[in-house]
Amino acid sequence: MDEKALREQEEVIQLLIESYNEVDILSASRKLGIDPSGFYANGITIAKLANDFVIRVYQLGKNKELNDYIARERIGIDSKINISNKSAEKFSLLLNSFLDNLSDIDGEDFAESDLFDPIEFEDKMRNRAKLSEDVIRQGITLKPDIVVLRRKANALDYEKYSKLIQKLAKFYLYIICEKFPRDKCSANERFAELRKALLRFIPDNLYDKDDEIEEYIDGIIFDTISKCLIFND
Repeated sequence: MDEKALREQEEVIQLLIESYNEVDILSASRKLGIDPSGFYANGITIAKLANDFVIRVYQLGKNKELNDYIARERIGIDSKINISNKSAEKFSLLLNSFLDNLSDIDGEDFAESDLFDPIEFEDKMRNRAKLSEDVIRQGITLKPDIVVLRRKANALDYEKYSKLIQKLAKFYLYIICEKFPRDKCSANERFAELRKALLRFIPDNLYDKDDEIEEYIDGIIFDTISKCLIFND
């Protein structure tokens, strides 16, 4: 590998270390069709995970695909959500309130065999989750913004997001789907009930201080959908 390629590889590794967590990297690997068993092990540090993943990507000649994937994940100019550091701090407070309310739910990750292979986000919402077109459009708009907010929160030392979406997946599966069975209620109805449940978790003082709070909630739900943890009907 020439010097330029090595430098590009190091830049990608550093970007993943700074901006991605374990869930993000594993999700990227599945999007690229790369078996995580070739670079992942339980307890691995983010630095080593990022390094080993990128090396594997280059070994397979999929570096352009990874760069394209990262570019798609980055936010465009027309952001719907304020993504300043102050917003990231408020977002962290919101995530903490959710974790407090979901404290009785097991925080262990779903076993790897229980995760569905990621598919394109829009196709997942339309053809598997069977969500309506207005919800799909909202998801496409909000999901990139919430990813950036999550990464900003991580940069501010908030590292519990991956635990939250695992708990949210279990809350959806064992609470929402039990009360609103999939054979009796539409995906839109379950989406609305999940949203209402999360709204009830928000402290009044936090709700009053942030007029974007409902968009944060929608974005978290869409981000969890995109990782194929919920609405896998």
